[in-house]
Amino acid sequence: MATEAKKAKTTGRVFHQDAATPAVKQAGHGLVTQGGLQYFTGFGNTLSSEAEEGALPIGQNTPQVCPLGLYAEQLSGTAFTEPREANQRSWLYRIQPAVCHKPFVKMELPTLQQNFGSYEPDPNQMRWNPFTIDEKPHNFVEGLKSLMGAGDPAARSGAAVHVYTCNTSMDKAAFQNSDGDMLIVPQQGTLSIKTEFGNMTVHNNEICVIQRGIRFQVNVDGPSRGYICEIFAGHFKIPSLGPIGANGLANPRDFLTPVAAYEDVDEDHVMYNKYQGTMFTSALTHSPFNVVAWHGNYAPYKYDLAKFCVVNSVSFDHLDPSIFTVLTAPTATPGLALIDFAIFPPRWSVHEHTFRPPYYHRNAMSEFMGLVRGHYEAKAEGFLPGGATLHSMMTPHGPDKACFDAASSAELKPEVIAEGTMAFMFESSLGFKVCQTLSCVVHEQTSPSPALVVTTNQPLFIAFIILLYLVVHFSPIFIFLIYSLHFEGHPLFSRNPRQASSIPKGLGRSGEEIPEALNAMHKHQCDTRLCRKETKGGLFTLCFELCLHVVHGLV
Repeated sequence: MATEAKKAKTTGRVFHQDAATPAVKQAGHGLVTQGGLQYFTGFGNTLSSEAEEGALPIGQNTPQVCPLGLYAEQLSGTAFTEPREANQRSWLYRIQPAVCHKPFVKMELPTLQQNFGSYEPDPNQMRWNPFTIDEKPHNFVEGLKSLMGAGDPAARSGAAVHVYTCNTSMDKAAFQNSDGDMLIVPQQGTLSIKTEFGNMTVHNNEICVIQRGIRFQVNVDGPSRGYICEIFAGHFKIPSLGPIGANGLANPRDFLTPVAAYEDVDEDHVMYNKYQGTMFTSALTHSPFNVVAWHGNYAPYKYDLAKFCVVNSVSFDHLDPSIFTVLTAPTATPGLALIDFAIFPPRWSVHEHTFRPPYYHRNAMSEFMGLVRGHYEAKAEGFLPGGATLHSMMTPHGPDKACFDAASSAELKPEVIAEGTMAFMFESSLGFKVCQTLSCVVHEQTSPSPALVVTTNQPLFIAFIILLYLVVHFSPIFIFLIYSLHFEGHPLFSRNPRQASSIPKGLGRSGEEIPEALNAMHKHQCDTRLCRKETKGGLFTLCFELCLHVVHGLV
């Protein structure tokens, strides 16, 4: 029998639970509850769920007659023949098949733009102020606004970035995106999302992914705003960890998938369908959320960003932002992402002898950044929650002047950074073109003062500075010495040693004759002494003239 466990004394910060997000509680049998809804846990799992007992067939997908008189329908997220480890599909058992709808009709939605080839390229740093939520009633679909993108959804190649605003729910309506998967990042307001697979609530500081073709409805309780990354090819995955090991970053167990829920309603509904970048509508005479049971591995999911286990340097240097990747949409080139979704959550910063904010950078990827809340450490001013920035491929970017100056002189002690902040980045290998649907500002970054760079040999340069200092401050002495060494009338300072001796040949101090050998020795000593004086004077002269030339060159 299990005994009651001792409770440890909890100290310090609890990073993995956001105060504004309802706690997740275990519900048994692989399920958890949050805010009154049940979810499966795990990423990419094959799951089975039924809202009515006995609704799932046993041992086969398409019996001649399905249990409870339901209709079997497969929803394929990949081609039939993709490798088993990459194949994604689910079987839905519904009250009426999805084929029961009126013809699609084109809908005018001028803010939805995906003809990216028609826009002019612009490599400048871009910045958007918080996106305005129009007071006119509009739902999630009507509030879609395209910001940028590259590629073509018709060719299943590329990606796009949108923002959404809404102040009303999608009553009696549903939306399916036939062009790609959508990663939704709420910034303001909570989204209550009804899908064919069940219901989920996405709070601030959470994200959700709704894949291609899945029908959903977004309901809100007030003005809401957020960001969307849409990929036209492939699906999002959690990144490989490599040497990190088996645990860390976004752990699979923290992804939540809704359980089956349905409604049996025979009322008129509107179906929005985004197809090749254009919005269409169709009329239904029943609710599209009539799936009683399902099984498979192609289903929407959500994730609480507070659950991200940050990995970072605990010694020195600022590591690359790829360590903050939550989800990635890979390309055929290993390590090259169509989209990396990275976040910058609250975390400890302990680097020693290191400039701790993000470094100055030119990137082979495009970087779109959004701010859910708080203040991003590298852009303390001008980058506001609900706004955005774009640093295009190879466009220089980095900390602003205030950030650089503060971080360069800060005391390096362990501290929690980004507290109360959640910034994120959609990093892409594509060169995004900016749409003209929302005005932006070309951002001219404030930079720190230019560095003094010593381009010559540093020891010689320092020696020259010292010499120049001595020349300037002791110039009278130098001038006196040079003048004295050049004074021709003084025999001891003559430049010609042959004129140095004024002592008559063969005479001593008293005029007496001295031996020739002693006279020769005396002359040799005099010549040697005066040659040394000449050499010394030449060095002084050379140094002084060199200094004059250098000073003249500097002036």
